[in-house]
Amino acid sequence: MVYGLKHQSLNEARRRRFKDKLAKSTTYVEPQTLPSTTAAAKFHSLRVYYQVQEWLGNTDQQLDPTDWGYQVIENRLAPIITDLPPAPDNLIAVVTCTCKSGCAGLLCSCRRHGLKCT
Repeated sequence: MVYGLKHQSLNEARRRRFKDKLAKSTTYVEPQTLPSTTAAAKFHSLRVYYQVQEWLGNTDQQLDPTDWGYQVIENRLAPIITDLPPAPDNLIAVVTCTCKSGCAGLLCSCRRHGLKCT
């Protein structure tokens, strides 16, 4: 049983925990207090397996870290956190302003949706 929820995916557990916290809180819900997403847990599990094999000295298998949840950035290994975008494209378009007019015209997505320019 993960996070006290039986027979549910991590994504469902995350959604329910967010909903419960939002209903009880008057402040911002901190993302780090929520369960991991399924995608984040997948990459974490891959990295854990790789690390355990290293600790056990199973280097004869020649495991490539890039097959086990890591990526190479500037000649260094960096963990892959997830392979999913942070939010759906339509939500990102609402909260991210890409206009070059200083939000003066209706081409600005913030203004078009009646929001303060971000």
